[in-house]
Amino acid sequence: MKTSVSIVLFLTLSLSTFRFALAQEDGDVISQRGVLQVAPLFQRWSLDSSTVSQSSAVLYVYQPLSRSASVSLRGSFGSTSGDVTTLSGLSDVQLAGNYYFESANLVFALGVGIPSGKKQLPFSQFRTSAVIAENIFRFQMPNFGSGFNLSPSVMWALPVGEDVVFGLGAGFQYRGEYKPIENGGTLKPGNEFLGTVGVEIRTSETSSIALDVVYTRYGRDKLNGSEVFASGDRVRATAQFKASFERNELLVVGSFRSKGKAEAGFGGTFTPLQQRLTPNQGEVLAAYRASFSDRFATQFILEGRFFEKTFAFFSGYSIIGIGAVPEIVLATDVVMPLRLRYFYGTKEGGQALKGIEAGLGLIVRY
Repeated sequence: MKTSVSIVLFLTLSLSTFRFALAQEDGDVISQRGVLQVAPLFQRWSLDSSTVSQSSAVLYVYQPLSRSASVSLRGSFGSTSGDVTTLSGLSDVQLAGNYYFESANLVFALGVGIPSGKKQLPFSQFRTSAVIAENIFRFQMPNFGSGFNLSPSVMWALPVGEDVVFGLGAGFQYRGEYKPIENGGTLKPGNEFLGTVGVEIRTSETSSIALDVVYTRYGRDKLNGSEVFASGDRVRATAQFKASFERNELLVVGSFRSKGKAEAGFGGTFTPLQQRLTPNQGEVLAAYRASFSDRFATQFILEGRFFEKTFAFFSGYSIIGIGAVPEIVLATDVVMPLRLRYFYGTKEGGQALKGIEAGLGLIVRY
């Protein structure tokens, strides 16, 4: 039952802003193996004759402190170029800590965002940062710097019999102020409140299904101390099916995300926008991992992303993606994953959107 509990505790926060390493290969909620991962990645998207590309590298370190506690660190460097102003630099460093109360199936987590990334950008670079932040692209480094962030959260799992586990989670994210534009005003992003519920059902000895709903409420953004924008709350529902076939695995995931209409504020009065600023989005992903030997396996991926049509420029697209992630075992506990993916998107009356991803990483477990 420990594995089921760890899956639910992971699912309750897996689609939120609070991402922690809870579910690991050893089946423990707090993995007892350290991880060092380096993930360089090249991504390029084109729309007609215009392109935007990013080369980035992520460093991730996970360290267990005991059977009940762990810490992790994540940082990245990226460079964005193409038909946009070049933008390069470090991201904010993300620190996380977790503590597991096994007797109560509770996990307390604390995330800290250290404002070490690039901020106070010239306006031309700020426009570049707005492009790479678009969810449609999924850049590995979608933003560079912001203010100090603090995100405490708690997760609880309740086993019901041998085959069913329910999970509940709640979190809060404090978002500190910063100056995104050189010689511009001070922005204080709204704080975030998150609630989530999930369930995992084991359908056989080798398969399971899981359901997860995440609700996020956003506070109002402030510019120079005055409330100017409310982005609208968000709901995301996810369903997952997972099955094992001897040494191979199948994963199918479907999700739907809906965000409320944003409001613009002026003089203390807020007016709802006529359309959603962030389009509703549906996704379907199927991944099959085939193990060919003790030293080589490949994950084959097929996915679809579907965006509602709004007045936002990058909306109304339907994107199909295919890819493969070969994994080569270089030595005991040392894995080199490769990443190759291609995307093609269309929308009515619009130009085709094309994307590629290529990466070569390294994972060391100790």
